[in-house]
Amino acid sequence: MSDDLDINEIWGLYAEEGGQSLDEIEACLLILQQTPNNSQAIARLFRAMHTYKGNARMLGLSAIESVAHHSEDMIGLVRDDGVVLANDIIDLLLEATDSLRGMLELSVAKKQDAPPHLATKMCQRLSDKVADCRLSLTESSTDLATENVQQAVLQESIIFEPIDNSALADDPVYREIFREIAADNLQNIQTILLNQQDLKLLSDEVEQLHYAAEQMGMHEWSMLMGNFIGLTEPDIESAQILSEALQDLYTQDFSSLTEATTAISPVIIDDSIQEFFKQLQAPLSRLSELKLALGEQENLQAIVTTALELMSLAETHHFVRLTEVLEQLISEINQDDGLIANYFPVFEFNLYSELSTIINNLAIDGNDLAINPRQCLQHWCAEHLFENLLDMCLVVDRLKRQENLPAQCQRMMLLFRQIYHACLHVGLETAAQLCMTLLDLYSRAENGAVAVDTMLLRSTQSFISDIEFALDSEEFDESPDRAQLKQLLQVSPEVTPENNGSLSSAQIVTRLGLPNSFHNILTPESIKTVLTALEQGLQFYIIRADLNQDENLADQFITWISEGAAEVISNVTFYDGKETLYDFFIASSLSEKAITLALNMLDPTNQQLRLEAVLIDSMNPPLNTEIDPQQENSESIISQSALSSEMLEIIGELVTGQSMAQHLLNHLFETDLVYTVDTIVHDAGQQWHLAKNSVTQVLESSQEQLEKLIQLETHHTALLNRLQDEAIRLRVRPAALLLEPLQAYCDGLARQADRQVNLTTSGDEIELDFSIVEQLKVPLRSLLQICINHRIEAPEQRLALSKPAVAQINIQLIRYIDHIKLSVFDDGSGVYDPQSKSEDDLSMEQKLSEIRQQLQIQGGNLLATASLGFQITLPLAMVAVEGMVVRVDAVQYVIPIQGIQTIIRSEAEQMMQVSADGGKPMLRLSAEDLIPIQLLAGRHDDQALQYPTQRGLYVIVRGDQQRLAIVVDELIGQQQVLIRPLQGYLASIQGVTGCALLASGEVGLLLDISHLLGLKLL
Repeated sequence: MSDDLDINEIWGLYAEEGGQSLDEIEACLLILQQTPNNSQAIARLFRAMHTYKGNARMLGLSAIESVAHHSEDMIGLVRDDGVVLANDIIDLLLEATDSLRGMLELSVAKKQDAPPHLATKMCQRLSDKVADCRLSLTESSTDLATENVQQAVLQESIIFEPIDNSALADDPVYREIFREIAADNLQNIQTILLNQQDLKLLSDEVEQLHYAAEQMGMHEWSMLMGNFIGLTEPDIESAQILSEALQDLYTQDFSSLTEATTAISPVIIDDSIQEFFKQLQAPLSRLSELKLALGEQENLQAIVTTALELMSLAETHHFVRLTEVLEQLISEINQDDGLIANYFPVFEFNLYSELSTIINNLAIDGNDLAINPRQCLQHWCAEHLFENLLDMCLVVDRLKRQENLPAQCQRMMLLFRQIYHACLHVGLETAAQLCMTLLDLYSRAENGAVAVDTMLLRSTQSFISDIEFALDSEEFDESPDRAQLKQLLQVSPEVTPENNGSLSSAQIVTRLGLPNSFHNILTPESIKTVLTALEQGLQFYIIRADLNQDENLADQFITWISEGAAEVISNVTFYDGKETLYDFFIASSLSEKAITLALNMLDPTNQQLRLEAVLIDSMNPPLNTEIDPQQENSESIISQSALSSEMLEIIGELVTGQSMAQHLLNHLFETDLVYTVDTIVHDAGQQWHLAKNSVTQVLESSQEQLEKLIQLETHHTALLNRLQDEAIRLRVRPAALLLEPLQAYCDGLARQADRQVNLTTSGDEIELDFSIVEQLKVPLRSLLQICINHRIEAPEQRLALSKPAVAQINIQLIRYIDHIKLSVFDDGSGVYDPQSKSEDDLSMEQKLSEIRQQLQIQGGNLLATASLGFQITLPLAMVAVEGMVVRVDAVQYVIPIQGIQTIIRSEAEQMMQVSADGGKPMLRLSAEDLIPIQLLAGRHDDQALQYPTQRGLYVIVRGDQQRLAIVVDELIGQQQVLIRPLQGYLASIQGVTGCALLASGEVGLLLDISHLLGLKLL
């Protein structure tokens, strides 16, 4: 069976089970509308929602899981905290169910998670309702535990992290609830084992009990069952060991309760069982005596006779597995190969194991029997503990030498089973749990699922030494150090992924330094994604997002992710007051600066999207943290929430200079020159020649201070120019950030339309203001949609037209002096015809009209033709332009220096009129060099514009092969100005691309040279 078929089957099962769960949820909610206090319906509702959430988590569908999790929280408050199931809660849960059904259909169709924005609003509504209900509970109760829960809600991670419910385990009410659940599940487990039913049914029972243990804070139960749940293919022996361990734990935890409330209902209560174990007592005693002399033939025959007696008892009560154990013993003796001494301990262990399993399955307290098989098993294993530990060391050595790995793994599994019971006998529960974990690992190793590598063997050796140390402590009446065993218990599960050439979730958390909110949430799919990213050398980041305030921003963020700029590994949701925030754990090839840039482009305010953390791989830390200047220039990435060091330096100099200028101005203001000079002359008796030197000194001192002010002004001007340059640099972005993501977007469109398309771009290196990059995103993607959906033919149609099956789309960006041009070409049939009246073309024309209107608002335009594709023009925004400032009447214009060829003052005889052009005047520079004259508007009145009749001042501008002589009244001078785009109705002014604040404080208009040369507008 192929991998694709397996995947399809998985998604098919998910769709089927998900649909059944949602049907069950709706049915329960309809019942609860009529009977809100129906506890059975509430329990069914909770289980169905939990099942749906678990299926979503299994496939790594975090968006779907988040809605189910919030819904489960709401249902949990009704079930556990007594929240009244009012109509508004039922209606909200029905809406959530409809939302989950829609996301289920979408995820199954695309075989991927639903877009997070589909879950955002519903999660917010559910979380707000949960918070309100919890707040109501807090206000209506003075119980301290309830108050602590309400306070914990504010900052807890709600999608994946469990609520701290350890306090529930000590609550008598919750303990009684769990005891009832455990009694039911354990009885079902015993029935399944007794009837030798499918172990899948047993696994389901264990998972249900495991979930209840987690919810109630019964951590010892949860840990014990977690090992079994992790088994790939659990066997009957593992199930029996688990059943026995759970029975022991049940007795331990609930022995203080009365027998009437704690006893698990037995499956079979029969006097014959009592008689069976009573009859076992004598033959078992004989076996213990006979084993002391196994080498004697007479004793072997006696053992066979005793075994046959035991077989007869077993067959009478239909204990099939016990019969098989005894038959195996007889077979080994009959072979008479001298190995019976080696086999007999295995037989004893199997015998006591089967007898113990019988009382476990029948829910019989062994203390009431003539012999207690459970105690016998544990006592026997404890007697053989040290030799088993020694044997385990030998097996480890064989495994290191790679000797017969399957056989050694089987031997190791048997040893761990025996040591497990021995640990229970001596009270080392933690060590017993660790045995289960390591047994599971060797079981997988036997099947080839994991490798027997250094990590597994080291864990085994650590286990052996820790057990020996603990036993030595017990022998000398010392308290054994269980901390080492607990630490090893925490580490040992991590061996599984290590053996698989992988990493565990805990190792990933430690290696990358993930925040606490991401602990214990990584799914197998998430771990696989992390491993792939590590192999590819990608970077890891945490992005903090507030997606509920701006739906458009949420869509843009999701689009950015879906374009391949980054891959979401996991995410968590948490509350900050009444706000719902999201932390996204992502992997990306982009640098920290590139991520910051991308987020700033999406959210320039840096309030709703920000880079929360940069995660460093501790195994491969960066060798050099210095930034490559070329990389820095190419990316031009600086967070908008911070000033660059150069800007801070400039601002510091400006502040210092301002203080100096203020001091000089105060001194000049306090010095009254007229009064001072008048006083000096008066004191000199009105004799000028006597007062001249003193007056000169006063004037020179004032002149000195004025010169210092002029120097400061010159320095300030230079600093301000530098500050302006730096501010502009911070806004500049490479066009690659606009063009490169289009490749993934184009591929996605092509797949949806069943087209084959190759996209090429040029002009990626051109630097643009980030506002232009943002303005071009939507129009450019809309044009790509039109090209792929309407202009490009299907592959078979292209082949029929003798075209390559793969179509070509080229996007070309060109920057001019004052504007940019973006051209979109394709080699399709150009089926779009502006003159066509077909419904498809009319719909496309409407889309183009919307794009054109949006561009025109920004001062741009869109040209669409059937043969040449599309051309977008857009004026440059917030760009520093070196221009010549000129005056025409009362209006000042800025002409870009790059477009100026020369400036001349002409005589009247150089003016001439060309009759072929309607008598329009031309400027004659030579006999064959004629240049059209262009007038600019001056005063805003009704006076007609007139051409010069005498000498005139002309600015000759050029572009391509054309030139134009612009008539001006005055040259004010060259300035570097910051151009701002015209907004609103001003954007419709022809021949002007923007405005700028001039040094004089007046506003100047930037001429659109290309427009004037092309259209020659007045």
